Amino acid sequence: MADNGAPGAQLTSLERALRKNTMQMERLLAHQVWSALGEDKVLTFPYQNLEISFHLPEGWFDLLQRFILLNRKFYEVPLLENIRARLGSRPVIADIGANLGNHSVYFAKVCKAEHIYAFEPIPHIQKILRRNTELNAMSGFTLHPFALGEAKGNIGVDMFNPANMGSTTLAPGRDGQIPIKTLDSLELDGLSLLKIDVEGMQDAVLRGASNTIRESRPILVIEAFKKNQERAKTTALLGEMGYAVDQIIGHNIIALPAAHS
Repeated sequence: MADNGAPGAQLTSLERALRKNTMQMERLLAHQVWSALGEDKVLTFPYQNLEISFHLPEGWFDLLQRFILLNRKFYEVPLLENIRARLGSRPVIADIGANLGNHSVYFAKVCKAEHIYAFEPIPHIQKILRRNTELNAMSGFTLHPFALGEAKGNIGVDMFNPANMGSTTLAPGRDGQIPIKTLDSLELDGLSLLKIDVEGMQDAVLRGASNTIRESRPILVIEAFKKNQERAKTTALLGEMGYAVDQIIGHNIIALPAAHS
């Protein structure tokens, strides 16, 4: 009998079905936990002798909120702890693509950042981020409600997935209501770290931050996927800017000035 590859196809279908079933069960559990939070939907948990709080209005549905809700901890802890070990005291940090503030809250509470400049262009997510900064009594925090890129202009939302708001993509060149600026135009001094998570727009952000990076020589932490040569292109650009990849954790590149890598 000829092998038509059907068993492999059946396995793939089974894997998809199991993944879907697992997701449904996880959402059901999350909805039960989320419903018990009360009207304000605030989760509080301990982390290294600190009390951390997050407002999770879509905690049973959104991917990042659900992770925090079910695990009662920060998202990407290995990455965050790696970054913490590299930072000096009272760092100044730009959190580009801040989402609900997972990284910003960690930088403020655990790393004791002197100041955090957070960039989040989506109005709905901005409201959640503001609430989380209030819950954690974060001083030295500035929220910039716009996108960063290579040049000043406007940009629109290309894809917004309520089940994973962190994957929101913007459409360069498309008419939109979201302002876009360069990091260089803000003239921020003494940055210790640039964390960039902008769903494929990291190269434009880097180009628009070239002067700032040249002057401050911060640690760079950049989400860049392997698909479509995205990571390779970002790595090449970093080389042009005098940086070298020191480590990769998950989808994140950690890059340092080449002379110190």
